[in-house]
Amino acid sequence: MLCHESPYTRILVLDALLEFSKYAEVQATMADSSFVVPLVGMLRERDINVQCSLFATVAELIKYGFPELPQFRKALLECAAKFFEYEDLKKEMDACKSNPSTFKLAFIEAPSIRAIAYSPSGERIATGSQSGSLAVWDASTCDLMAGQVNGHSAEVNSIAFSPDGRFIATGSGDGTIRVWNAETCEAVSEPFEGHSDKINAIAYSPNGEFIASGSGDRTIWVWNVKTGEAIYEPFRGHTRAVFSVKYSPDGKNIASGSFDKPIRFWNGETGEAVSEPFPRHADEAFPTNYSPDSDNTTFDSIYGYYLAYSPNGQHIASGYGSEIRVCSLHTGKLIVGPMQTTGGVCFVAYSPDGKRIVAGCSDSDSFLHIQVWGADTGETVVGPWKAGCGTWFELAYSPDGLRIASASSNANIRVWNAETGENVFNPI
Repeated sequence: MLCHESPYTRILVLDALLEFSKYAEVQATMADSSFVVPLVGMLRERDINVQCSLFATVAELIKYGFPELPQFRKALLECAAKFFEYEDLKKEMDACKSNPSTFKLAFIEAPSIRAIAYSPSGERIATGSQSGSLAVWDASTCDLMAGQVNGHSAEVNSIAFSPDGRFIATGSGDGTIRVWNAETCEAVSEPFEGHSDKINAIAYSPNGEFIASGSGDRTIWVWNVKTGEAIYEPFRGHTRAVFSVKYSPDGKNIASGSFDKPIRFWNGETGEAVSEPFPRHADEAFPTNYSPDSDNTTFDSIYGYYLAYSPNGQHIASGYGSEIRVCSLHTGKLIVGPMQTTGGVCFVAYSPDGKRIVAGCSDSDSFLHIQVWGADTGETVVGPWKAGCGTWFELAYSPDGLRIASASSNANIRVWNAETGENVFNPI
């Protein structure tokens, strides 16, 4: 009967089963593969407005203490065979069972990744998960190096290495920022508290002394990394949730992107707004001192939820809807684009040398795609290629520009050849 209920009812039923899984009769029922298979599959239904994956169900069962009975394991493998190579999955489960901490991170954290970042050296990849955990992986082998299962009490929405690679900062749905030792994943300070809603984006300043954060409370805060204290009053101006914050390469300005669409610039040294928000369309433009670097310029096309500074600080790329645009920060004019994507833009980034722009997007069927353009021409260089399926997507260029790491709700962690789009590593 469970399979015929509404998705939301089934989630409540599953929660109830998990809550009482300590009872023998519940364990016996859950061990029946004819019951388990639809139970595992139900959370994959597209109309559920909850980000889950096949293994997210496993994570919940483990978290609530449900034993990994042989019948249950068999049912999971049978169900998973539709989406993963059976032998690879079996091998991973066997390997993880021999190491409890690895088991938790690989089967609870990795399947529901929300944030990903390369270390400055390119030797490590850090990820943050739906469950609030932090993990660090070897970028060459994708072996798990360190992790923190109880990092936050809600999902990790953004993650960043400090410029020197010694620390990792995470911004969470619990409204806090935490800083961790990059080697051990141990907390090095108390949580930074101040936002009244979930944190969607964080960024280290180029000198590593500050962290900027953007939140669902529509504000941007700047924090002293050593003290965990806000150094300015919150930046206010956006009318909807802030989803992207970036420091300019010289650290003098902070750009923020929001669901209200116009991108705003702030003085990174004083906390003051550099200008009014940049207008959405050419017919809304008017002369004013919009540019952080010059006066009396008009920004006619700079808007979007997601944004990226070019490494030389001369341009800014923004994503909104199914378009990527590049504007000059000196003239305020659209110089490249709009470049069309295969779905709604989820992420935008420049390659380390500034010659390419990569974007991740999700189409109407929840398939995720990666596409790379020439930053100066707007012409497609690689892709688009299908990178999995899911409801969110984040990318990170390796410092040498040769690889692109992706994280998503259902596709786990993948590493791609930036020149060809070929999969370098199978999903972690």
